[in-house]
Amino acid sequence: MLNIKPTTLDQWQWDEEEKKLENPKFGYIQLVDVCEGDKVLFQQPIWPEGRGEVNVIVSDESKIAFVEQQRHGVIQPASYLTEWKEAPDIFKAETGVIQLELPRGFTQALLGEVEEETRYRAGKIVYQTNINANTSLFATSPFVMVTRATKIPTDTPPDPMEKIRQVVWLSPEEINKVQTLCSFTHSALRLFRLWALKQEGLIRQIGERL
Repeated sequence: MLNIKPTTLDQWQWDEEEKKLENPKFGYIQLVDVCEGDKVLFQQPIWPEGRGEVNVIVSDESKIAFVEQQRHGVIQPASYLTEWKEAPDIFKAETGVIQLELPRGFTQALLGEVEEETRYRAGKIVYQTNINANTSLFATSPFVMVTRATKIPTDTPPDPMEKIRQVVWLSPEEINKVQTLCSFTHSALRLFRLWALKQEGLIRQIGERL
């Protein structure tokens, strides 16, 4: 697991006029005034990102694809369990988790994202809905997609920026035992189950087992 420290790089650029911190990969964080008429009530950051997708990828073996991710900036919940009202010092707290998450990406090339992360080719993709991890901060809401995957392997190279350790295909019973901090994963699985119960065949069977 990598560690984190105060940055020495200039990948984020501060725009003083727009009060905006911008990055070509992650979008930008902008400070805004929330107003009632001409009266400023408070200031807050808003983070618009490019389009993203959370993919529930289903195989013919009734399994769903997860990726094992390293999340270096996530603080261990046990570190602030007893002092949860205080914002922890991220450079002093114990950070970094390795956990299972549903695959997701940052571009509109849905088929490419699925192949890149699961190492399988994607078949039919069905749009479900959109979800927002924190509606007080994030201006954009990633799409939730359900994808049927085939067994055909792909030669698409992985994205080094995502640091994916491995892809894991889990049965519904195994998924029910997964412990993850990823809100996208929890939300997408719940939405998938509600949709799957209205379908027929393999998809419905998976929904009944989740």
